[in-house]
Amino acid sequence: SRCNAAVSKIKAEHGSDRSGSITPTALDLSSFKSVDAFTAPSRVDYLFLNAGFATPPSSTLTVDGYETGLQTMHFSHFHLTRNLLASGALSGSSRVVSTSSAASQFGRFDSSLFSSSSGEGDLRGEVTAGGPNPMAMYGRAKLANLLHMKELHRRAGAGSGMATCSCHIGAVATSIWDLPGAVRFLQPAVDWYVGKTMRTLEEGSRVLMRCALDSKEVVGEGQYLDGMGFVREDKWLSDNSKDEGLAKRLWEVSEIVVEKHLKGGE
Repeated sequence: SRCNAAVSKIKAEHGSDRSGSITPTALDLSSFKSVDAFTAPSRVDYLFLNAGFATPPSSTLTVDGYETGLQTMHFSHFHLTRNLLASGALSGSSRVVSTSSAASQFGRFDSSLFSSSSGEGDLRGEVTAGGPNPMAMYGRAKLANLLHMKELHRRAGAGSGMATCSCHIGAVATSIWDLPGAVRFLQPAVDWYVGKTMRTLEEGSRVLMRCALDSKEVVGEGQYLDGMGFVREDKWLSDNSKDEGLAKRLWEVSEIVVEKHLKGGE
């Protein structure tokens, strides 16, 4: 598997005589059952929530019945974080980092999110998926990442010690750009374009490392960092990105979605 290959590569490059260990664990973010089955450690110091698509998803649904991008990039991360909080694995000394995107700045949720007790309008793509640009769904999911971190910070409380932030790391040259078999013959052209225009893994990780290592006051209170690693002040964020009411409502609806799953989809 890719995880095992990554572990082997890390050990080969850095040696296996260092303290600590690396344990790959399967997690399918398109399935709530996979999140349920995820074996988490008893203590999590750093939680990086990262998922994306090379090509924005287009009106497909997960096995749980939600728009693929929104569940993969938000609901399952929300469910995972919720489980880790409940178990005590995430504590006051933990740091949670969500990979959002500059696309969050044009993301939006349909007003139906507020129109019923369940708030489930548009969560299956009824409105957004019908739009002319599939990037609308991607932007909505990445907006959810940003709002999740802001609301997690608010709910944890300023005195909790837990640090949260979201960030844009830019387009990074990873295996996400590998083409499927039917169009594999185009891979050399894609590799050339990716190599010329995108960030290396090292460059892409720099923003994540700042989120992980800088002081909580700078990057740990729900802030959003741009692709250069600078904290974006609220005046430079979209109205939706700094809407506390939307952040609270999205959290409430996310709770409803997860609870519905835990009750067997009732």
